[in-house]
Amino acid sequence: MAVAEDQSCQFYTLLNDPQSLFSGGYWRFIDTVVFLKGLQLFLLRRKKRPDFPYPDTKFNPNTGVDLPSAAYRYLVGWFLGRGAEAFAKHLEVLSELIEEPMLYREVSEMCHTFVESCSDAIIKTLERNAGRIPFFVDKESFAAVDCNGNPVDVDPTVSEPADLFAAKGLLASGDSRKIAIGKQLVRAFIKAGYDGRYLSEGSVEGRRKESASWVMLALSCVPWLLRQSTSKEEYVEIANLTAALLKHVLTYHYDPETGVFFEFLDRDSGCRLPVVLPGHVSEVVGFALQAIEAVEHYVVEIPVHVKKEFDFAKSLFPRLFKKAFDLGYNIKYGGMFQAVDGITREVINTQMPWWNLPETFRAAMRMNFVLNDKNEKERVLKIALRVSNDYFINYLNPRLMFFPFRTRDGSNGRVVDIMPVVPEADPLYHTNLAFLDIKELMQKRKGALGIEE
Repeated sequence: MAVAEDQSCQFYTLLNDPQSLFSGGYWRFIDTVVFLKGLQLFLLRRKKRPDFPYPDTKFNPNTGVDLPSAAYRYLVGWFLGRGAEAFAKHLEVLSELIEEPMLYREVSEMCHTFVESCSDAIIKTLERNAGRIPFFVDKESFAAVDCNGNPVDVDPTVSEPADLFAAKGLLASGDSRKIAIGKQLVRAFIKAGYDGRYLSEGSVEGRRKESASWVMLALSCVPWLLRQSTSKEEYVEIANLTAALLKHVLTYHYDPETGVFFEFLDRDSGCRLPVVLPGHVSEVVGFALQAIEAVEHYVVEIPVHVKKEFDFAKSLFPRLFKKAFDLGYNIKYGGMFQAVDGITREVINTQMPWWNLPETFRAAMRMNFVLNDKNEKERVLKIALRVSNDYFINYLNPRLMFFPFRTRDGSNGRVVDIMPVVPEADPLYHTNLAFLDIKELMQKRKGALGIEE
């Protein structure tokens, strides 16, 4: 099956006023097209394979075609954690999305099943693989394999993204034993990052480079850590951890002279490499502001040095965010490039993955709530408006219940059948969690903002 020719979401009306992003009509649209349709798609797939207890991500969003049956023999380590977290978060808002009792029961049962099955699989995978979460594991034995089912070795001395996604999945599980293991995983992951033992998934070069992504991922854990802590001492410890992560990433990856946030640092020379991943910059900003807000909520008396780091980060975020967006945004075709050169401005990777846009939306909307300068607020809201329009017009697949196409070609704007990094569909992680985060934030601030009902 070819990539769908009809690439646009014809029922989405182009928005021209940033204030539309605060309207009840806009968020009712999100409720239906992002949250509800996504859940219904996974419910439909579950009914087709009721014996498969995990989110059925075994399809290609670019074409709508199911993966071969052999794909059901393995599980993707990333998605065990992402699936548990995403479906746990959807459970929290399910009563707001579904009024029909039978559909509510079906979706609720599905979400509970996925949270439990994914978190159970994480525990079994950790036990089988010396405390690690491999990229692929055999569905029956949970042993590390490649995509062809062949056994592979696992290095217990390093950490990779799957380990952190698994930690968040356990923290979201609601099970006290799993939560305790999740906390241990987070701390082990952060220690590996500081020790230079973090690798981007499967990257040999990663042994020579530090990636800012380990800090970005660690920051995304902070709200979960705080939710699952009960003592003042733990709250303060997490506040200190958050401040230290922000100081590290801004010291080593941000260039104050140019405003560019570079993804990689050469571990031998200490020099920043020229690569900018615009989507990752958005994630750093969005997750950092989410973490800061969580600390400010849970910690009654924030230590002076922590507040200083928070204020410093907030002061830098508008500039580094705007710089990364300007470097990576494809104004001609409405998307964001995967990678650009932060010095020459040349495009390194012309692919435009879908997730760049909702993560940029999250970052821009969160900045709006912490900025005091009117002009800066207007700038970030214009970016939020632009990426919202781009996402809903260019990325929703009308033939797949509006599930997003995974990749578009930045040289012509067309959907291309490319599945970078993970060869399966996303389990409602990037788009849905970004929009759920902002919806929750806006509901907290509703009275002050006068959001339209």
